Amino acid sequence: MLDSAEQARLSEAAEGWRSRLADISLFIRSLNESIAREANREDRCNGRFWEGRFKSLALLDEWALAACMAYVDLNPIRAT
Repeated sequence: MLDSAEQARLSEAAEGWRSRLADISLFIRSLNESIAREANREDRCNGRFWEGRFKSLALLDEWALAACMAYVDLNPIRAT
């Protein structure tokens, strides 16, 4: 049987674990960590998973929007 001090410490630890398990952000971070490590190993790079792999550009006119839409449309064909 646990004494009251041990029971209090156990309850405090359990509450901490419950809050961590309920935190979706922490869950996704933990899930993505192994994926990112594997991707970095395959690509022989280091750093954050999305760092340098994808860029964000402002589409300032209709021509740029059309070019971007064509790229997205044709990308699955290029990838095969």
